[in-house]
Amino acid sequence: AEYLGRYLFAADFLRSRRQDLVADISCGMGYGTAELAGAAGRAIGVDARRDLIEAARASFQRDNISFLCKDLEQDDLCPDIEEGGADAVVSFETLEHLLDPVRALSQFSRILKPGGFFICSVPHVQNESGDGSGLPRNRSHKQWFNFSSLSSLVSGHDMRVIYRLGQSWSRML
Repeated sequence: AEYLGRYLFAADFLRSRRQDLVADISCGMGYGTAELAGAAGRAIGVDARRDLIEAARASFQRDNISFLCKDLEQDDLCPDIEEGGADAVVSFETLEHLLDPVRALSQFSRILKPGGFFICSVPHVQNESGDGSGLPRNRSHKQWFNFSSLSSLVSGHDMRVIYRLGQSWSRML
């Protein structure tokens, strides 16, 4: 429900701005890509897991949706997504899983049109519980972020924060 809520927010935000192409990075099963496709002319879902991409392709066969299997740590999004070709990049709960989030932001910046939107979410370090050694309990998390560190990362790639939304402690939408 939390992820769906994020996608509904992004789709609602983008719908009124009449976006042509939206890239959904780390799309998983593709349900969020489908939501975004309803708010834009086209949507491309990207994920590193081939099994998830295949499931997404099987579940969401529409003319305005496509899916790519790309690993942000190793693969380049260009030329599959044209440089400056995306009106928006949406990436929820992705950057904390990467060894090199700077590389990912560089790619997002390259595929975004000037004035395009980058919509993302990451867990806040205050909500991440560390183990006794100070490492994240979630072993798939490689990074911890707070607003300042995420904002600096985004600003370092010629993007700026125009809207900030926090997640409540509640699991309710």
